[in-house]
Amino acid sequence: MRLGHIYKYVLIAITAVALAVAATLTGCPVYRVIPLFVSLFVMYLQTKASRFSFLLGGINSVYYAVVYAALGLYGMALYSILMSFPIQIVTYIRWKRRTVANNTVLKRLTAKQRFLCVVGFCGAWGALYFALRAIGSEYLILDNTVTLIGVCANVASMLYLIEFPYIQCVTYVVNIVLYIQMIRDDIRQWPFLIYAVYALICVAISAVYMQKLYNWQKKENIA
Repeated sequence: MRLGHIYKYVLIAITAVALAVAATLTGCPVYRVIPLFVSLFVMYLQTKASRFSFLLGGINSVYYAVVYAALGLYGMALYSILMSFPIQIVTYIRWKRRTVANNTVLKRLTAKQRFLCVVGFCGAWGALYFALRAIGSEYLILDNTVTLIGVCANVASMLYLIEFPYIQCVTYVVNIVLYIQMIRDDIRQWPFLIYAVYALICVAISAVYMQKLYNWQKKENIA
């Protein structure tokens, strides 16, 4: 076991215990927490920029769709089954084909592309807001925001963009706010809040690692 990864295993163990305790004390149904335990390993793989995180994450998205639908988060449920699942599987395949020295070659958006992404996000946010309101989604604004940022993160990862872990950081910050609100109505959301904090830590580690990898690739003129 490499010393550099010991803290990650400790983090996984602490989070797994916290999830189990929270689920037991709050009476959270087992079917709700199963995908969270799988996601512990998905996020661990992402800290190493491993393409297998997308394969496992894509499969797990199907289960997440069922859980989100049960919670009334229809935007996140549709996103999980219609966007997250297929995009992550495609990303796994694409990352496998674009490697140098066993690492995926990364890219960065230009300033113009970032501006266009922001404009497109705002337009899509407004359209999805009214769509989710029409079907009676719970926690409308946060559900809408998390859903769209999640789509942006998935697309960015599929396109090998260095920005994708930073977008994910925003996703999990909003997730934390969402679950704090949900806990007021249903204490069984505690496991989801615990996982969101864990995931935020993992994507922060991933962002640092991928930035270093991108800088090395740029220095070596790897395209």
